[in-house]
Amino acid sequence: MTYYEWYATFNLLNSDIKLLNKSVLKINKFQVKGKKEKFNRLLPKVQFDYMYIKELFNKLDTQSYWHQSKLNLIEWEKYKQEINMLFSQLDNILPARG
Repeated sequence: MTYYEWYATFNLLNSDIKLLNKSVLKINKFQVKGKKEKFNRLLPKVQFDYMYIKELFNKLDTQSYWHQSKLNLIEWEKYKQEINMLFSQLDNILPARG
């Protein structure tokens, strides 16, 4: 993976995270309001998107080793820390996929 491919994937990851956050907020509203049917309809898509984003992040993290000379490693470590915090919050919000 070249640096430009890595960077394009990084941008894709960020846009997908924004979409996932909107979906999680929507699914959380359905759960709070007791709309089980809408919750159950949207849950598999949100779980799939979440697993996709986790895999995409893991691939970026693995490939970041090869682009250390072009990355600000301090910023990358902060980003990784924030993403891992987001993942732990989503693990608590979303039920485990069966």
